[in-house]
Amino acid sequence: MLIAAVGSLLPPPPPGAGGPFAQAAPGALEALVESAQLSAEQAFEVPASSVYPDLVTAVRASLSPGPARAAIEQAGAERARDVIAAALGQFVRADGPVRLDNVFRVVIAVRGEVRV
Repeated sequence: MLIAAVGSLLPPPPPGAGGPFAQAAPGALEALVESAQLSAEQAFEVPASSVYPDLVTAVRASLSPGPARAAIEQAGAERARDVIAAALGQFVRADGPVRLDNVFRVVIAVRGEVRV
């Protein structure tokens, strides 16, 4: 949801480019390491949660990654802040904190043949 919100503020990627989140697609990281003449030895997902004390803090933290910085340059800081706040609003708990549960894709690659 947050990725889509930030992406809505960015210009479309150049023709043939996958955009800032293209590596999130299944198999994309493996293909990337293979294109670098590495062998994807292992791929797995890692769950990770981020908890912020309130929405203001969560928005501030969400404005720092590269895609959000590009969104600020494209749409302005106020618009980016508003869009991110709206996207994060659904994750605010009744007692105030904001909890984001993410899953990160990790690929361990080696040079040469895949080890068994």
